[in-house]
Amino acid sequence: MMKVFSLLILISSFTAYAKCQLNEEIISLSAPVTGVLQEMDLLQDKNLKGISVFHPVLKNDYKGERLGGGVFLAQKVLKGFSHKTLFYDESGEVTRRLKNASLKKIIEVKTRSLDPFEVTTNVLQILENYTRDCATEILRVKLWVASEKEELLKLKTFRHPLYFFLGRIKNQKLPELMMVNDGPVLFWKRHRKIKTFESNLAYVRWGEKWRKSLTSKDVMVGIVEAKAGEKFHLEKGEARFWNVVDVGALTPGPAQIHFMHRFAETWID
Repeated sequence: MMKVFSLLILISSFTAYAKCQLNEEIISLSAPVTGVLQEMDLLQDKNLKGISVFHPVLKNDYKGERLGGGVFLAQKVLKGFSHKTLFYDESGEVTRRLKNASLKKIIEVKTRSLDPFEVTTNVLQILENYTRDCATEILRVKLWVASEKEELLKLKTFRHPLYFFLGRIKNQKLPELMMVNDGPVLFWKRHRKIKTFESNLAYVRWGEKWRKSLTSKDVMVGIVEAKAGEKFHLEKGEARFWNVVDVGALTPGPAQIHFMHRFAETWID
């Protein structure tokens, strides 16, 4: 790590007078791309021509155009992207829609079966081709990713089984979908930091038989998306039911890394 840190200082000295910037006009409908651009301090770059309204970015951090997202974009809007590079998160439906619009520069960002660290690293590699004079910024984000991963791996395993659900738990009523092999849960499972539902699927619809098998040690956590600027917090419900409210818990890439850090340092078994 010290060698890499020294390299960062060396690169910084050579790029002190060169401003990191995008080298062509882009549209980001990809949450991890927007997240990495934010970590690189590129949200104000003149060549970033639009992001999705669904990305958790404050108005002061990005003052440009906000778009409805792949499946919500009208054909006349899509035609305006013909000479721009458009990034979007992998989706068969969105891919078909964009190809039907005859867009030449579309880049699908893979997120399935990848944890937040893998997603962030992959996006950094992609953006190296769409930026210039950004060696320092890219290395800085890589160092941050490595440091966060190292810190999370040092933590003890969660003592009680944890089950994460998409949405708020109200009056012990569980949301329909459980996160199992995606995002933070995927990372924690791979590194044996968590005990949770056994399945190869990314998301699972739980059944009454499973619920009846739960014990007093099992903990349910509903994931609630917060608005940009809203602070992370935990809400204690009855017995073993909780909700975690966070702006980035469901946003692949850097946002989920921030979420994992906040959750790990806040959660008490």
